[in-house]
Amino acid sequence: MKNLLFTALIAFLLILISSCDILKPEDIQDDNPPDANTVSVGVDGGEINVDDFSIVIPPGAFQQTANLKVYQSNVAIPGEDVVTSVYSIEGLPDNYSLPIDVSIKLSNAVSGETYLALQGEAFVPSLNEVDPSYSYFKAAVSGDTIKGQIPAMSGNKTNSSSAKLSDNAKSPAGIFSLHIFGCSNKRTYTTDNNHFKITYDVSKDNPTDITNLGTYLETAYSKIKSIGFDLGKRTNWPVSVSIAVLGNAHGLFTPSRWSKNDGYLRFDRSGLSDQELMKTSAIHEFFHLVQYLYDSRGAFRQGSFAPDHYWFNEACSVWSEKLVASADYVSSNWLANQLRPFNGLQAGASDNPEKHGYGMASFIEYLTNDYGKSVLVDIYEKILAQRHVIDAINNSVNYNLYLDCGRFFKRYSQGLVFPDFGPGNLSQIVEDEFDITSAGDTLKTFTANYKDLSAKVYLVKLQNPDFQTDDSLEISIDQNLCNITVFKYPSPGNVSVIAEGEKSCVIPDIKGLRDQHKQLYVMVTNSNFISNNYQPSNLDIKLTMRVKSSKKISVDVIINIDGATYKEKVNNDNWVILNNEEFIFTPSAGVHGPKIGTLINNTFTSPLDDVYNPLNVESSYIKITFLENPKRINLEAELIINDATTGIKEHRKFTINGILEQDTGRYWEYGNTLSRAIIIDDYERHDIGGDYYSEFVSLNAGTNSKVEVKIN
Repeated sequence: MKNLLFTALIAFLLILISSCDILKPEDIQDDNPPDANTVSVGVDGGEINVDDFSIVIPPGAFQQTANLKVYQSNVAIPGEDVVTSVYSIEGLPDNYSLPIDVSIKLSNAVSGETYLALQGEAFVPSLNEVDPSYSYFKAAVSGDTIKGQIPAMSGNKTNSSSAKLSDNAKSPAGIFSLHIFGCSNKRTYTTDNNHFKITYDVSKDNPTDITNLGTYLETAYSKIKSIGFDLGKRTNWPVSVSIAVLGNAHGLFTPSRWSKNDGYLRFDRSGLSDQELMKTSAIHEFFHLVQYLYDSRGAFRQGSFAPDHYWFNEACSVWSEKLVASADYVSSNWLANQLRPFNGLQAGASDNPEKHGYGMASFIEYLTNDYGKSVLVDIYEKILAQRHVIDAINNSVNYNLYLDCGRFFKRYSQGLVFPDFGPGNLSQIVEDEFDITSAGDTLKTFTANYKDLSAKVYLVKLQNPDFQTDDSLEISIDQNLCNITVFKYPSPGNVSVIAEGEKSCVIPDIKGLRDQHKQLYVMVTNSNFISNNYQPSNLDIKLTMRVKSSKKISVDVIINIDGATYKEKVNNDNWVILNNEEFIFTPSAGVHGPKIGTLINNTFTSPLDDVYNPLNVESSYIKITFLENPKRINLEAELIINDATTGIKEHRKFTINGILEQDTGRYWEYGNTLSRAIIIDDYERHDIGGDYYSEFVSLNAGTNSKVEVKIN
């Protein structure tokens, strides 16, 4: 009972991030605190009387002399049936060891139970800010006076100079301030299992709602205990619970600066009749209380600022709501932050750990589905042993976090973690897109920086009307311990992953996908992180997407260019120049007629191995590259022969770019513009008739020159 007293007295602010529509610390400060005589009280104790207020410090309560200032305050106390004036006490030491007697003259009539109320600042994890709050203690009415005690402090002291106090609580190291007053019309309800004691207002709160809340809290107790959490780490039961006007907050847990045994709960009066809201709020806030039993920091720091794993606490508490909610329940906090996990398990908490934690409830669902609910106990035990939360998770999943990262993002995006999230939601976080509208759209690369344990999403629009049946999309990345997952969307049901791989994967039949009006979401996951001694890291990842085609086509090619100049010689005679010769090359001719080859992306290739049968063809090919805007081709053909049987050596190569399409599937060009062609034509023959050599020298194409290519 003693340790419950000061949970609401003190709070110290180090970080002030979010805000809620509730009473703020500045609202409880006196606008014009009066000058008052400072009274020194030492180890012998003493009594201070101010107007209708009296406090008595017994001998031995203080270990050193303290300068106390006591005065009547003008602070407003909204939402309370105040029956006395409000007084401020400044300068109390944080280590006094005996109760302090208090008496205040009544200024209003009392009804129901009467309490001595203490108001001070407290750091509230669920708000991530300092919040004014109350603690209530039973008091007695004697005539026109209310009498009670401010109980002694106990446990886990920390020098208050080790943290920054808010302006309202700021005093020399080791002292603090509070407001004290009498309030009436209260009643207490203790739950059947004696784990919670609820103080409520008789005129404002429905007793049935209070007993229901008690039932929800006892259910929360049972649910969290059944997971395996050691609730014996707290020795002071029941937990103090109060009803107040909290604004936008439905419930709040507040840790005590003095002891892990003194954390308490508050719930918003306006939501008491909403059963599902109270069920989920009860377990959410009670789980926070349990989490702080596994916080390795001293109580002073717990009551002063959030832990480094704050996001994990929020994730677990949001997740826990499903343990008591209806089957179709969806947390509004998760729903508003469902995209946060993609920013990185830890890295995503850098801008707003509270909201990141709300979104990461999905990761807790994944963990508990795969490893059982007790994995959370394992993680918190390691946090208590001062392990970083990422290391604690990694150790608790058998050092498989790098695998779980990719699995989580895959399942989450499929709708297999929470059914309210699926591939359709990925459109909200598309990093970039590959819009495939024509045959020329064959290659796209993206390079981006990824935080550890994060994922990015890219959109592929399959809009090319000329996709062929065998066309496919090849996707690759350049880093290890990274994953690619490809979803088709829209897709009936949850089975929407059509390809995946660690460094590469292939999506076949993109023509069929286009005909079904599908688009692709390509998700790349960075599963790299620094383990066993976690620290933030990042990685540049290059993503490459390439359209591939294995379409078989045949081509007819005729090259006949006059105006060629050659030189030739026999044996060791002098070279003879031959003008106005013809360069004739028909790489599509041969035993089998037109050349059949493979069209991959926008390039056709085929061998020429039957051109001079049965001579030994060392290498040969024909290559046609198709270009758009305007439609044209680049043509290249090469033949290399080195045949010992006939004594023939030959190297023929022809290259010309930019031949326009003159009709569908037919490309040609006539005339002297073909002089731009690049030709290699060297020929040797060594036989009984002697040695013969011929070499191409130059080209000055005439009007009868032609190059024709027909695509069959």
